[in-house]
Amino acid sequence: MNARTLSLLSAVSVCLVVAWCAFAGPMLPKRNLPDDHLSVSGLSQFTIEAFPTQQVMDRYAVSDEKLASVFRERLEQKGFRVHHDGNHPRLRLTVFDAQDTDQPDAVALTAVISVYQKVFMDRLDRQMTLPTITFGMTSLTTKDNVADTLKQLIWDTSDALAGTVHTASKQ
Repeated sequence: MNARTLSLLSAVSVCLVVAWCAFAGPMLPKRNLPDDHLSVSGLSQFTIEAFPTQQVMDRYAVSDEKLASVFRERLEQKGFRVHHDGNHPRLRLTVFDAQDTDQPDAVALTAVISVYQKVFMDRLDRQMTLPTITFGMTSLTTKDNVADTLKQLIWDTSDALAGTVHTASKQ
């Protein structure tokens, strides 16, 4: 073989090895997801409701309509369809806060998203609507930055839901 042919074969071999390594992926067994994660597999449509505590609404002038709007916007950005009828799984967003008298400007905000779905409970021989999975996140902020922090907190919690739906849907 001449040097040119040997060089070409070497280059092709290197490309094949690199491609094989890049696309072969790890040879690990598929991880089994817990049932609560599997319960959201294939979900793409929801109805939503937002429940800030009365304390949050009073202290920070936050309404359930405003929270629902931010929540709906993020879900739609993530590719979900939001409906107004009750024929789809329901997402309930609950927001509450905590303050410490020793830190008067600090506010801890918590957003919790629960996915309510119809399930059959064998023990009771009955169909029920129950939360099948819940996501929650907390963020520390100041009183002056509550609105921005709350929006980001809702987005982050919605992203966690979207990631779990995506992962479960691949199983």
